[in-house]
Amino acid sequence: MSREVEHLKDEGSHWQAVAAGAIAGLVSRFCIAPLDVIKIRLQLQIHSLTDPLSHQGVTGPIYKGTLGTFRSIVRSEGITGLWKGNIPAEALYITYGAVQFSAYRFVSSYLHTLPHIPDTVESFISGAAAGTVATTVTYPLDLLRTRFAAQGTEKIYASLLAS
Repeated sequence: MSREVEHLKDEGSHWQAVAAGAIAGLVSRFCIAPLDVIKIRLQLQIHSLTDPLSHQGVTGPIYKGTLGTFRSIVRSEGITGLWKGNIPAEALYITYGAVQFSAYRFVSSYLHTLPHIPDTVESFISGAAAGTVATTVTYPLDLLRTRFAAQGTEKIYASLLAS
């Protein structure tokens, strides 16, 4: 079997790769959304948990740890608060997965035509290029995701168009 045929035998068509990346992004994003919202809320607090004086005059919740933040969000915003920003995040992950899978396949196929490139180097370059392209394409969606996930009960951005 030639190297070219062996290399492409299990990858499917271009559209299958796009669909596989999009579906993988959709499912994984929905599952990790609550942890992502909790992470963003913890990262964006403006006060220090180790300095009690920084809590004086703070309005709104003071998040303490993963479980405490989880309980605070559910108590004040309901269970759906754990999926704030999920629409732009789903768009981000679907797009990221589709672009990443497609770019990896494209770069890998191109590099495979060049002589004397070891498979490990081909995989490394393909993965790095795919990640770079996917991150660049989806960065605006990542910004929207963070803006929506960061807001609590007081809405700064009411909709995608308002952001």
